[in-house]
Amino acid sequence: MVSEPPGKVGLSRTIPSARGSTVDRPVPHVIASFFTIAGDTQLEFVGGTEVSPFDLRERIEVAARGGFSGIGFGDKDLGFWLTRYPLPLIRTLLADNGIDTIEIETIFDWFTEGDRRIASDEHTKVILGWAAELGALHVKATTDLSGAHFEHDHLVSEWAKLCAEAAEAGTRVALEPMPPATIKTPAQGLSVLKEAGAHNAGLMLDIWHVHRAGVPFDELRAIPPEWIAGVELGDAYTQPVNGDLVHDGLNHRLLPGTGELDVTGFIRAVLAAGYRGAFGSEIFSIENRARSLEEAVEANYSAAAAALAKATG
Repeated sequence: MVSEPPGKVGLSRTIPSARGSTVDRPVPHVIASFFTIAGDTQLEFVGGTEVSPFDLRERIEVAARGGFSGIGFGDKDLGFWLTRYPLPLIRTLLADNGIDTIEIETIFDWFTEGDRRIASDEHTKVILGWAAELGALHVKATTDLSGAHFEHDHLVSEWAKLCAEAAEAGTRVALEPMPPATIKTPAQGLSVLKEAGAHNAGLMLDIWHVHRAGVPFDELRAIPPEWIAGVELGDAYTQPVNGDLVHDGLNHRLLPGTGELDVTGFIRAVLAAGYRGAFGSEIFSIENRARSLEEAVEANYSAAAAALAKATG
């Protein structure tokens, strides 16, 4: 494990613009997570459609011009826009704009049974098919948000099955611990990953979820880097707005450096663990949903790039 925060190794690149010229300055590898640049849409379980009003081609082009090297696709949104842009065309758009890191979200119910599992298995096949066609780096997955209990051994065996399916699609599965979910902390998630033994898997470490789960950022230094699939940046107030965890998470996340979390300490902890991949920008907020596409790209990329620059010296 790296004992000291490294410098800018693996954090800079030069990318082509949407018109074929190149950006002649180093810029960090940052993924524009789906909801970060999706505009006025919310998760389905709170009444949203999860379909962005912003055109898919425009999102790719504006994100690339704004400095992002990666982009996230939501499953419902991608399903909608595939009626206009077939997968081969999306691949071309991504390549032409220098977007080389793709993530797709989210697989739910991979651990359930009955009708929920049947529906989940069918949808998972669709998502993994998209991942294979687009060459996705990873597909996000999470556990139950209802408070239902699932045995650890059951989670391990079902996770191994999901990873085997993902391996056939040539992609990785990123398990995202969330404080309201069955798997709440990175330690709980790491236990499932290790016991399942599938190495096309890793943790998605989101600063908001890690903090709200009460996990000190320094504990992340002990996670073996091969078990970290991705890292997501953001910020927040120390306590949830109005004491409501879900409301805070969906409406009041802040741009890195504008809240009360130790964003620098978080970045340095994952770098000290040995992580060298891209960093995602994931901001759920009322303010961010009201931004135009250009405003969202500029605000989110600038904040993430500044946070990475500060953390790496």
